[in-house]
Amino acid sequence: MQEQRGSIGFRLGLGGRKSRTLVLALVFGGTAAALASAAVPLANRSPGVIRACASKRTGVVRISNRCRRGERSLRWNVRGLQGAAGPAGAAGPAGPQGPKGDPGPPGAKGEPGAASVVHKDGAASELANGQPNTAVTSNASCDPGKTLLGGGFELRGDVTKAIVTASMPSRTLANTWTAAAVAISSNAEIEITAYAICA
Repeated sequence: MQEQRGSIGFRLGLGGRKSRTLVLALVFGGTAAALASAAVPLANRSPGVIRACASKRTGVVRISNRCRRGERSLRWNVRGLQGAAGPAGAAGPAGPQGPKGDPGPPGAKGEPGAASVVHKDGAASELANGQPNTAVTSNASCDPGKTLLGGGFELRGDVTKAIVTASMPSRTLANTWTAAAVAISSNAEIEITAYAICA
């Protein structure tokens, strides 16, 4: 049986002419097995880089890691440079509402609130047809367990015929506010009522 041979190669315009065309010279011969035996190895030293050799005289290119005398070394990347980032896409629709989260841990215990403040009125003290220097006194005491914070008084009647001589915490009674008035004219009709502010 007569033996037939096959080869594959590229021809590049590598001479003095500026050629933009790449001519593929392909010579087939023999059986498919003969063509397979003529395949050129694609092993490369660097990943992603193809190495080849081009004849300076004929421009024929062959894939190889080592070039012969009279050949020029060529290499190029299998993957091109990364392109510029594209514009941002439109915002997608809102997703569905997620499930309800677990209850959080109990919070810290709060500070005690301010004690409630109450207004406590004392018994009214009256002076009928009073004469000058006649005094009347009223006391207002907080309920048990409450503390006196302050107090005051209310004077009714002939207020122009009397003056208030005291409005202060009692010196003898605990948590008690005392108020006193004295007549300065004859026939004074007055009434004084002390009140206490308690908490």
